[in-house]
Amino acid sequence: FIYDKNLFNDIKVEKNTHIKILPTKKSTVFYTTNRTIYASKLDSRGDYIKILLPNGKIGWIKEKNDSKN
Repeated sequence: FIYDKNLFNDIKVEKNTHIKILPTKKSTVFYTTNRTIYASKLDSRGDYIKILLPNGKIGWIKEKNDSKN
């Protein structure tokens, strides 16, 4: 198994973005960014994007909170 990091899947997550456990409006926020970070886009569902954070955790953000590189 070879892991190939696709640079086109990297996104910039803006400061003060709420990262949720599930891609729903009422989902629990488990982290709020205190600075701009870069994450890998894993999937999308509706207007949510599933991301892999630099610390290895996975969460969901609203599409409007990301910036394409």
